[in-house]
Amino acid sequence: MGGVGWERVVSDIKDPKLLKIYIHTTFSVRGPDGTLVPFTALNAASLSWLKAKPFAYITAFNPMNDIQPTSTNWRNHERLKEDLRHTPYVRYETESRLEGQSETGFTVEGIPEQEAVALGRKYRQHAILYSDGRGVRLLECEAG
Repeated sequence: MGGVGWERVVSDIKDPKLLKIYIHTTFSVRGPDGTLVPFTALNAASLSWLKAKPFAYITAFNPMNDIQPTSTNWRNHERLKEDLRHTPYVRYETESRLEGQSETGFTVEGIPEQEAVALGRKYRQHAILYSDGRGVRLLECEAG
């Protein structure tokens, strides 16, 4: 199955264990026909239309990968939803999935990179997935 190797995934994540988690996570974005298309950082390059679609995947679940009670995750999710409600970007609820675990978040189309990273930082995420003309990238959100 040829595919892109993990060492070719564009990322500024310094922790190799964390990077491995993110590159194998399945995300979703609306395809050209409007249906949700699942992909990973490993196979994103095979979706030619994806490179031209600027978007971010942002979640507020499990800050810094610290598993939280369901009620806390949904409370954080509602706060993120409220933050996004006050923006002009197209956004829709999606899930990221890895090995039977999932986190609900938002795919936000058209959001600038700095604003997406700032939201990831606000909700204490290690990283977010971001796509623009340079392709799909994993961007670290941690300060310092």
